[in-house]
Amino acid sequence: MGNIILGAAVIDDIAGVILLSVLFNFASQGALDVGDTMLLIAKVLLFLLLTPPVSRALLYLARALKPDDDNSGYEVIITMILICFFLGLLTCLALLRYSVASLSV
Repeated sequence: MGNIILGAAVIDDIAGVILLSVLFNFASQGALDVGDTMLLIAKVLLFLLLTPPVSRALLYLARALKPDDDNSGYEVIITMILICFFLGLLTCLALLRYSVASLSV
C-alpha cells in the first residue's frame, strides 16, 4: 500500500513540474512552445530512467568502501550526503541557467 501512495505522489509531482513549466512559459512568452515542453518531458524521463541505476551504483560503491565491523548507519549517512550533493548540484545548474537566460534577455 505504501508503494502505491509513494508512486502516486511521484507521478503527481512530475505532472506538477511539467504543468508549472508550461504555464510559466506561456505567461512569460504569451504563447505555448511545444518544443520546450517536449524537451522538459524528455529531461524528466531521462532523470527518472538514470537516477535508480546511478544511485544503486553509488550505494554499492559506498558499501564496498565501508569497514566490515561498522554498524553505525553508514548507508543512511552516505545516502543523505548524496541527496544533499545532487540537490546542491541541481540548484547550481538551475541558477546558472536562469542567470545566463536573464543576461540574454
